[in-house]
Amino acid sequence: MPHDKVVSSAPSPADGSKGHSYCLADPGHSYIVYAENTQSTDLFLTGSPDTTYRVTRLDPRSGKRTPLDASVKGGTTFKLLSPDTEDWVYEAEKKRQFPR
Repeated sequence: MPHDKVVSSAPSPADGSKGHSYCLADPGHSYIVYAENTQSTDLFLTGSPDTTYRVTRLDPRSGKRTPLDASVKGGTTFKLLSPDTEDWVYEAEKKRQFPR
C-alpha cells in the first residue's frame, strides 16, 4: 500500500528543484522507496527498537543491488543517500528473528 508520509526528500543539489520520493509499505515489515531528483531521502521505519531492518539500494538502470546497512533499528529515521539525482530504488526489509 502507498505510505508516502514515511518518506521525505531534500531538493536537488544541482539546481534546488524539488526532490520526490514515494513509498510502498507493509509497515513494520517492508518498505520500497522510489526517489528521483534528489540525493537525500529520509525514511521513517516504524516498529520497536528491537526490530531490525536490512536496507538495500537498487539501480533501476542496471539492476545492481548494493547493501547499505544490515542493522537499522525500528522507530528511527534512516537517511537514504543516492550517488546522484537519477532515479533510485531502496528496499528496507525486516530481518527475521529466530526464537532463542
